[in-house]
Amino acid sequence: MNKRIAVCAAVLFVLRLAPAQSVYLDPSHDAYDYLKRMEARHIITGYRDAVKPITRGDIAGFLHAVQQNRERLTSVEREQLDFYREEFFLESKPVTDSASQLAERWHLYRYRSAPAAFNIDLAGGYSYQGHPDGTLTRTRSNGIMAYGYAGTFSGMYLYFRDNKEQGSNISALKPGSRGRSHILSRSGPDFIEYDDIDAQVTVDVSFLRFSVEKMPNVWGAGEHGNIILSSKAPSYPQIKLRAKLGKDVDFTYI
Repeated sequence: MNKRIAVCAAVLFVLRLAPAQSVYLDPSHDAYDYLKRMEARHIITGYRDAVKPITRGDIAGFLHAVQQNRERLTSVEREQLDFYREEFFLESKPVTDSASQLAERWHLYRYRSAPAAFNIDLAGGYSYQGHPDGTLTRTRSNGIMAYGYAGTFSGMYLYFRDNKEQGSNISALKPGSRGRSHILSRSGPDFIEYDDIDAQVTVDVSFLRFSVEKMPNVWGAGEHGNIILSSKAPSYPQIKLRAKLGKDVDFTYI
C-alpha cells in the first residue's frame, strides 16, 4: 500500500514539472509544406518533418521563427504566415508576444479559463468534380472538429466527418490522389459512404509525450516515397510514446 502511495505521489510530482500540453497536427495540413519551404530558404533551422504528425505547439514555435525573419518573405508568404499565426494563436501565446498583434481566428465555440482552453468548429462541404473521361464525382460531408488543453500537461483532439460520394467515378481507395483511403460504412452501385474519425488524448511528462490516439502517421522519406508507413492508409488506433533525447535525437515508439 505504501509503495502504491509513493508511486502515485512521484507521478503527480513529475506531472507538475511538465512544461507544456500537446496536440498533434494532422500530417496533411498545409502548414507542414509552408515550413518546409521556409527551411529550404534557410529562414528557419531545425525543422524536421520526416516523422509526422508533430504538435501544434512545435508548429507555433517555427512560425514564430519565421515571424522573426519577416522582412525576408515575399508578400504572399507574409499573408500565408499571418493566416497560420491566426490558426495557431492559442499555441502561440506562450511562445511570442507578437501573436497579440493578430486576432484569434473565429470559432463556433470557444472556452477559456485559467486551467483549460478548448475550440470547437464545424467541418463539412460539398464538391462537384468532372473528370477527363466524362465521369463525375459529387461529395457531401459534414462533421465537427474540437481540440484543446486541460491543465498544463494534457491535450485532446477530435475530428469527425461523415462523407457520401455519388456519381460515376467513386472509389474508397482514392487512386491517383494524395488523400487517404477509407473504410466504407455503406455502398451501392452509384454511391459510397464513409466516416473520417481521428482522435487523441496526450499527456506530457517532462521530456516524454504519451498519447492514446487514432491518427495517421508519416515516417521517413525513401527514394520512391515514404518508408515504413504508407501515407495512404486510413488512421488506426495506437498508443504512442515520443521522447526528446537531445537537440538532434527524437525517439518515437508506436
